[in-house]
Amino acid sequence: MAVAQVRAGRFHSALYWSVILGISMVGTEISDFLNRGFGHGSAADGIGLPAMVFVVWWRTGQSFDVERLASRQGEILYWIAILVSNTLGTSSGDWPADDAGLGFRNAFLVISAIMPLIVAA
Repeated sequence: MAVAQVRAGRFHSALYWSVILGISMVGTEISDFLNRGFGHGSAADGIGLPAMVFVVWWRTGQSFDVERLASRQGEILYWIAILVSNTLGTSSGDWPADDAGLGFRNAFLVISAIMPLIVAA
């Protein structure tokens, strides 16, 4: 689906949201594999991936303005960023819940307190 979206050349609402849905599920699975896959790595292993994608995107000189993606390379980087952002979301919840020992309820409360601070910043 992501390939079809990139090749479409313009915005198609149903195709776009289908790609978002599919990538959301795949991103979560990738995070679970990174966090609990071979050798059961730390959730922090899944947190570095989004940072790397944004550094690569920045180094290519492509705009971060998703409403003005002017090249196929920029759109591909956009979809990769969407994929790994799902990995980041899952890992940022798994790390305090599992690795830090807070459990799901307390991890939720901590993340819920941090999110408004990030938005405000």
